[in-house]
Amino acid sequence: MKISNYEVCEGVKLTVIQTDKFKTDELSVSFAVPLKKETVVLDHLVPEVLSHSCKDYPTQLEFNIAAERLYAADLEGYASNHGEVQLINFRLNTINESFAFDEKELFSKALGLFSKMIYEPLLDSDGFFDKEIVEKKKKDLCDAVRARKNNKTRFASSRAVELLCEGEDYAASVLSSTEAVECVTAKDLKARYDEVLNSSPVYIYFVGALEGEKVLAKVKEILPFTPRTAEKLVTEVKYEAGEFRRITERMNIVQSKLCLGFRSGMTLAQDCYHNFVLFLELFGGSPVSKLFVNVREKMSLCYYCSPIGDNTKGIMIVSSGIDGKNREKAEKAILQQLEAVKQGDISDDEFESAKKSAVGALLEVNDDQSALARWYRGRALVSNKETLESFTEKILKASKEDVVNAAKGVSLEMVYFLTGEEERA
Repeated sequence: MKISNYEVCEGVKLTVIQTDKFKTDELSVSFAVPLKKETVVLDHLVPEVLSHSCKDYPTQLEFNIAAERLYAADLEGYASNHGEVQLINFRLNTINESFAFDEKELFSKALGLFSKMIYEPLLDSDGFFDKEIVEKKKKDLCDAVRARKNNKTRFASSRAVELLCEGEDYAASVLSSTEAVECVTAKDLKARYDEVLNSSPVYIYFVGALEGEKVLAKVKEILPFTPRTAEKLVTEVKYEAGEFRRITERMNIVQSKLCLGFRSGMTLAQDCYHNFVLFLELFGGSPVSKLFVNVREKMSLCYYCSPIGDNTKGIMIVSSGIDGKNREKAEKAILQQLEAVKQGDISDDEFESAKKSAVGALLEVNDDQSALARWYRGRALVSNKETLESFTEKILKASKEDVVNAAKGVSLEMVYFLTGEEERA
């Protein structure tokens, strides 16, 4: 694997991960914008609308047929969050030319369709996005907002994050309300699209067999990027827990949800982040972790119990499903397992199992083009030039003391309880 970095123009960076491991070539383009409550819905809808069709292929059927003719090229647009940065993403995946029987310059042709999707959208007579497509995408998003509560486990975890980071940009959610979606117009979306396209920093990742210089030449030739001032986007990180809060909400559910919100201050920007990854595995990230073995299996206090760490915001949510009557016992048991790690109560088997699990997850990243691009892009957003190989090596060399030190930086700020029962004080 060879990794090369280029500047397409000011504010537009290209990273080429050259490897012959895959039979396809994948290119992703991400426009980075601040995550804000005022624009989170617009930034979600823009790529959804663009990936539906384009000027030359005005219907979804025609657009899909054009992609199918390029050996079933896969094109999509979607939004994602990375800390307090929202990414407007576009992805192209097409078969490598060496596996195409009778097609020359397949990547160039696929990249041409990809460019049309981003830069030549279908507009109405007023120069705005097609209203019918906008309304369809708005309806889809409103349906997702209403369906949010159907998955109680996911709802509880996301709600806990919103409450833990209340008042911070990180709490902005595209699924917060249908009202924020319904008020969006085709004119609003077009204005936001123009702003993002012309001023936001761009991160391009290519994973495939093509050489870096060739990819750079094709990107410059086909994708009409213009220079922009690359303002550094940052995420606010709190290194210590604030005033403790206990919050209870009720819903029509049978299995209660208990979520503990912690501040860790550990992020990808830190050279020792690998220690926190190992801590997560040891604490609750695998079937041999402390939370799984002790709280779930031995004590039978949780139906599930695992930590979710954010590698940019420096927070951790321990999410669990419990019988409501076991709330106090489950909370106490989770905190006891955290304290055990802080005190160095880690067996050799636990430590080696945590390492194997962490390394196994990294090997899975190495086998997935999209995951590889996401892994390196996440680090680029915080100016971390680490490679997958060097990060894996640091995991293998880490000591128990390193993990204990990472655990000691974790502090509890909030307990969130979602239940269908009448709360007992």
